[in-house]
Amino acid sequence: MIRFLCLALSGLLLAACASVTTQVDAISAIPEGVEPKTVYITPAPGMDGNSLAWQQYSRVLAGVLLGKGYTPLASRSGARLVAAFGYQIDNGEKVTTQYSVPERGIIGYRNVSRPGPNGGTIQETVPIWGVVGYDWRTRTDIVFTAQVSINMTDSRTGKRAFEGRGLNRGACSNFAPLAAPMIGAVLSDFPAGRQGRVTIETEGAC
Repeated sequence: MIRFLCLALSGLLLAACASVTTQVDAISAIPEGVEPKTVYITPAPGMDGNSLAWQQYSRVLAGVLLGKGYTPLASRSGARLVAAFGYQIDNGEKVTTQYSVPERGIIGYRNVSRPGPNGGTIQETVPIWGVVGYDWRTRTDIVFTAQVSINMTDSRTGKRAFEGRGLNRGACSNFAPLAAPMIGAVLSDFPAGRQGRVTIETEGAC
């Protein structure tokens, strides 16, 4: 699918490996002062919990939760919250961007004086250079869409306690460099929810 986007998207793609911007939609119903602050992480529907990739990224999630004061457990027993974690990234789509390049030329003339022979002066007319127009060009990039989902259930009530979604569109073709910043974005205000764009600096390369 080819869409014409503004020049800002082109800049976003060039900076995609310096930071990761995630569109976050996270809603929380976790009770204030919930105890114990323990979480068991399980694969979301459709995810293979035995895959090395899911296990690697679930450890990233565990680290973020630990940093928020919630202890991940190795078994469901004793966990106050059960977190269903899932992720995906597509094969990319072509996005064509239009951008302008200024063209320089003579936009006028001015008179200047310079020293001449015998102490006199010489008047000269010199051109004034400036932008005379713009040349519109196009570039085509492959943009990949990555998604993260983190849904938590309160084991005591059986009710949904947290629903978190994160979406990123950029130049990264694999999920590995996106895992930490995207999960961190979804849980940026945890245990509270958050909506909007969250940008996190990263040193990972796409």
